[in-house]
Amino acid sequence: MTSISLDLEKGRRLVEKRAGILLEPHNLSAFATAVEQGMARTAIMRAEEYFEHLEKGTGRSEFERLLEQVVNNETYFFREPQHFELLKKVLSTICAGDRDFRKDPVRILSAGCSTGEEPYSIAMELLDLAHRFPGLNFEVVGADISQPALDLAQQAVFGGNSFRNPAAVARRGGWFEPVGERRYKLADRVRSRVEFRYLNLNSDSSLKDALGAMDVIFFRNVLIYLSPAARLRACRNLVSSLRESGSLFTGISEKLSEGTEGLTSQQVDGVFFWQKGGEEESRSLQREVPASPLRRELSPSTDMSHRPASTAVRPPEDRERLQPHSHGEKGKGDAGYAEALKMAREDRIRDALELLDRIIRKEPDHIDAHRLAAELYLDCAEFENALRFSARALEIDADLAWPHVLQGRVSHYEGEMAKAQKELKTAIYYQPDYWPAHFYLAEAYRALGEKSLAVHAYRNALRNLDREREGSTSDSDFIGYSRTDIALTCQMNIRSLTESATHNYCAE
Repeated sequence: MTSISLDLEKGRRLVEKRAGILLEPHNLSAFATAVEQGMARTAIMRAEEYFEHLEKGTGRSEFERLLEQVVNNETYFFREPQHFELLKKVLSTICAGDRDFRKDPVRILSAGCSTGEEPYSIAMELLDLAHRFPGLNFEVVGADISQPALDLAQQAVFGGNSFRNPAAVARRGGWFEPVGERRYKLADRVRSRVEFRYLNLNSDSSLKDALGAMDVIFFRNVLIYLSPAARLRACRNLVSSLRESGSLFTGISEKLSEGTEGLTSQQVDGVFFWQKGGEEESRSLQREVPASPLRRELSPSTDMSHRPASTAVRPPEDRERLQPHSHGEKGKGDAGYAEALKMAREDRIRDALELLDRIIRKEPDHIDAHRLAAELYLDCAEFENALRFSARALEIDADLAWPHVLQGRVSHYEGEMAKAQKELKTAIYYQPDYWPAHFYLAEAYRALGEKSLAVHAYRNALRNLDREREGSTSDSDFIGYSRTDIALTCQMNIRSLTESATHNYCAE
């Protein structure tokens, strides 16, 4: 295409004004491409005229298509699973009260729902919970600024990328039906429980007037895209729509520093969230977890500077810093690799992968670069590329454990459970104290219903994680997850599996 001179600054300001989305410098190249494609679609020859077309409000659908190309709609079922465990505790407390759900149903909002995986995950949890509380009536609303994303959400047909979490893989057989190669359609009994609405969180209009009061709001992995003014406006809008004692969940790596008037920060089993009003309701959710060296050591230091002075419980920085995991000394002090890690922390995945490609071309045996590339491709559900980099790492060093773990994870996501177990056991053979191998083996056993084996593997993961914290210099293999999250996941799953086994035994 002939190069077109683009007034990107005017377009950037328009996107920030209308949607509250702040385009960072690394997004401008993609933005320029999106604008060129938009001009071609609308047969507008000059960028200035194209932006005027969008600004007049006559091109709402075109504006949404433009946003689609510059905003990451990355989502998948049961992302950040600790929030779904917390949701069950919050709702169990509500259900234990005297509320008449026929007249006053539980209402949950997924703000920034993208293509629908999050609100559908919420609906599945609520349908499961309704077996314990037969009178439970609920409404789930998914809202997003992108009408194309909402249209896809309403179709409720998903590809393999949406099932990268083991919890989603485990539920796929019961809640979905295959409709093509790696395509799955959600059951009507879930689809019918979710309403989708167009919503611009940057608007001055009242969210409560538009959608009504909510018991729980999921507002996860959205803040990173918003300008400071839009963050403040969105947070205040969401807070105003929460019921008294309602809960607000943000992403595990996100911080709310403003717009939180009327909220208190709360913690349940190591998971942090915001609650409107007093603290007593949150305390009733707490479950006793025995204090242990593991739990104490896994609590990172708290950055207090960003919290309001009135906050009672202040969450730590949950997202663990990405660090090199070097073979020998390779990668230590490598400025290029350090920059790739920084990009990964900032969710600049494509930028990180491009830099890693350059690093590997220059240094073909760079183990760390292969490992990070493999992890990032796995996170993007680009399994073929992830496997390619892990296989190359084994060619460099056949005794590595992490490539077998990664290959086992891919096999799990693709439903090849026997192959997944084989790879994970191979990783344990090469490195018996490698806790990620034990953790993912536990996940595989749990998906297969092998409860006793899963509990044993989770305990091995905790034990080896504890030892690593005490003496090992090895770094985390979990991109975007902290050891705190992994430890709590193990503890919650052990408790859940043990309680389930006890219940089944008593029933017999």
